[in-house]
Amino acid sequence: MNTQEILQVLPNLSLEDHLIIVEAALKLINQERNLSRIEQKRQLQAAAMMAVSDYAPESTLLVFSELDGEDFHDYSM
Repeated sequence: MNTQEILQVLPNLSLEDHLIIVEAALKLINQERNLSRIEQKRQLQAAAMMAVSDYAPESTLLVFSELDGEDFHDYSM
């Protein structure tokens, strides 16, 4: 279930269900915040590894870098 689906279902739930969801979400946030330094480093390394392909030659992220050094507008008259 994605965020949009969850937000659509929420108004149909009871107050008790809302509180259960909020409590569960806060527990998850608190657990993530209390990650050890080692686990934080592991997560950052994993995210960096996933992003490597974005910065590889010929990636769509770097397409506009081909314009580096070119004048944006020709002011010669």
